[in-house]
Amino acid sequence: MRGDVPLLPRLDLAEWRDLGRELLPYAAAIGLSFIYLRLSVIAVSLTADAEQLGYFGASFRILEVLIVIPGLMVTAAFPIFARSAIDDPERLAYAVSRVFVVMAIGGAGTGLVVALLAPVAITVVGGPGFEDAVGVLRIQAIGSGSASWPLSGAPFSSRCVDCVS
Repeated sequence: MRGDVPLLPRLDLAEWRDLGRELLPYAAAIGLSFIYLRLSVIAVSLTADAEQLGYFGASFRILEVLIVIPGLMVTAAFPIFARSAIDDPERLAYAVSRVFVVMAIGGAGTGLVVALLAPVAITVVGGPGFEDAVGVLRIQAIGSGSASWPLSGAPFSSRCVDCVS
């Protein structure tokens, strides 16, 4: 193993430039999605009364807990991506396509499950006085689940590994 794998990463500026150009839109989209989530709370606090903000905040907390799951799932698959990017580009393409499909199905499924279980989730988080937050959670669950999960599997390509190998 010692002779097969270099101990230090190779610095290839052309590869890094190409990788940056390829991943910059994705990185910007992820950054904007996190900013958007925070800005939505600020916008609601500026435009709604305290009661509506409370309903929004309760539903937001539930989604905030769930939103890390797609990243964890893609992180778990990353060793497969890294290994296949070096040895087998066809396997990499297959793995990335499967992860994307799983993310799309998982996002839609999660959105539906959260929408269906919204009354239970709101009761657990907000208590019995937050029944009006159920509708807010249902709207956020469908939107967040269908949009954010597939995006999690989108950026992987063999370029991620080429620039450091």
